[in-house]
Amino acid sequence: MKPPPRWRAGFLLSVICLSATAPLRAQERLWPDLSSPPGVLGGGERDAAVIVGVENYFFVEKVPGARLNADDWQAHLIDGLGVPVEKVTLLHNDDATLEKMRQYASEAAHKVEPGGTLWFVFIGHGAPSKDGKDGLLVGVDAQQRADSLYERSLPRAELLSLLATGKQAKTVVLLDVCFSGRSPSGQALVKGLQPLLLDGIRPLVADPRLVLLAAAKSDQFAGPLPKADPMRPAFSYLALGALRGWAADASGTVTAGALVRFAEKALRLAKDRRQTPELAAGPPSTVLGRAREPGPDLIKIEHLGIEAARPQAARGRTGKAGIEWIRIPGGSFQMGSEEINDAAPRRRVTVRSFEMAKTEVTFKQYRACVAAGACTQLQSSSTEDFAHDDHPVIFVNWTQAKAFSEWVGGRLPSEAEWEYAARSAGKDRKYPWGDEAASCKRAVLNEGSDSCGQKYGMAWPVCSKPEGNTDQGLCDMAGNVWEWVEDWYHPNYRGAPEDGRAWIDPRGLGRVIRGGSWQNRALFSQSARRQYSDPANLVGADLGFRPVISIP
Repeated sequence: MKPPPRWRAGFLLSVICLSATAPLRAQERLWPDLSSPPGVLGGGERDAAVIVGVENYFFVEKVPGARLNADDWQAHLIDGLGVPVEKVTLLHNDDATLEKMRQYASEAAHKVEPGGTLWFVFIGHGAPSKDGKDGLLVGVDAQQRADSLYERSLPRAELLSLLATGKQAKTVVLLDVCFSGRSPSGQALVKGLQPLLLDGIRPLVADPRLVLLAAAKSDQFAGPLPKADPMRPAFSYLALGALRGWAADASGTVTAGALVRFAEKALRLAKDRRQTPELAAGPPSTVLGRAREPGPDLIKIEHLGIEAARPQAARGRTGKAGIEWIRIPGGSFQMGSEEINDAAPRRRVTVRSFEMAKTEVTFKQYRACVAAGACTQLQSSSTEDFAHDDHPVIFVNWTQAKAFSEWVGGRLPSEAEWEYAARSAGKDRKYPWGDEAASCKRAVLNEGSDSCGQKYGMAWPVCSKPEGNTDQGLCDMAGNVWEWVEDWYHPNYRGAPEDGRAWIDPRGLGRVIRGGSWQNRALFSQSARRQYSDPANLVGADLGFRPVISIP
């Protein structure tokens, strides 16, 4: 499709669908990890954004990797470009309904400031409209009937009209879909869809801020990232990499033309299809960003073997008492669970970026605080029976945990920060590693015959279960010892803060503890599970803590 020449730079629109070919397995190091931004780039202070990643549709096939790509885009916008957290909305899976996409697109258009950029990223399924002249962004609850798909999807033209009401200088829209209405298996999403009439597509909104970037020519099939494991949509991954600097010139400038050329070159690695990205509207010289991150070695990716290797454990900076701090990028997430009485109602909470201790505080680290005169001695007569250097400190009350946290320059996490970190930066999953049930493979717990918690008769050394780590590298966020947080406990979340702050209310029953322990069953290891304890009383052999540091 060739748009009218009056459409000029500013509006980025990419179109992609997944191929029927299974992903090639590759060494993880071949394609860079995009979950952390390439340093602080800045420039996004006046921006606003909506990111939609729909991997698990209710009734139609999954879109593997959609959530990963959406999370990476969110990290880039907030921690890379500096877009204010409160102006970035992330809709994962269940949240990606027609109504919410409309609502947040409209709200973002009102939040973006003059001179800023309005971003809208959609990664999921696409389909042709009923008359075949427009594309639809398929809502998460669309059923396997043509009439339901038409009713529960957001038309592209409507989306662009909503976004065009803003005062932004530029609008960047990434539609990571294929409007053919095909699923990852190559089959029609539903029966009875009107074919897309490529020669009769109605014109887009005549917005002078418009650039159209397509993942493939209209007669081609777009697909997943070549030689990648886990599987993820190729074009949204490559476009983000290009914006981080993979397509930058010598001055660090990334233009629309350079982005397309880089993506085209990378997609030559896809031997299962021919996929040629296009700049369908706007001059190639349009500046989309400035960054200097070196790109992947495409020749190396093409020629190295295809057996996957596990990524190396994340490493952060080392601080006082040997605390290793891991950066957790801020964002919005669905906190709580409707299946757990005191973790309801589930609600959207926004958390600012922070650093969290990679491990639960150990006896060795706590003794250093005592030696410095900043912490009090542990009072239990049983303490020495447990006081191994690399085991998590226990028999520590809330006040002692708070004193240590302040000594190392931090504080106790809010309950929202703790759960956000335990969900691998807010991902929609039950455990730090995903939805696979907790077991001794991933956590120190006591579940019937699966009683690894009894190996020592106490907690294990920290980071003994690396397969249970979060995506950012935090250890033991499920099992081992319960962890103190700042909040007072309430029997539900009605009235709880939605900005990531601790719920400070001394009328609560006690201070919240999180994560389960070596003495508990697997269900207590779920990231949404919560308990409480008296902050002043002597506590037992299954309660510790880890601090956080705010990032200005």
